[in-house]
Amino acid sequence: GKAYATEAWAALTRAGHAVPGITRIEIRCDPANERSALVPRRLGFRHRETVTVPATDGRPVTTMVWELTRDDALIA
Repeated sequence: GKAYATEAWAALTRAGHAVPGITRIEIRCDPANERSALVPRRLGFRHRETVTVPATDGRPVTTMVWELTRDDALIA
């Protein structure tokens, strides 16, 4: 509740986009965790898709995929 996750992801996003060749940053989170989904939303990431994939134990796991491209970052 102190915005540490948002600050950390903002720093990681800036660092990632500073690396030549990296054109897209992706954040994945559990759709049931509404607070986690706020982080990419606050940083201007777009929700690309929600997917269900098998976990290491074979159980299905649903995850939200958020993305921010270098071009998006220049606009924001």
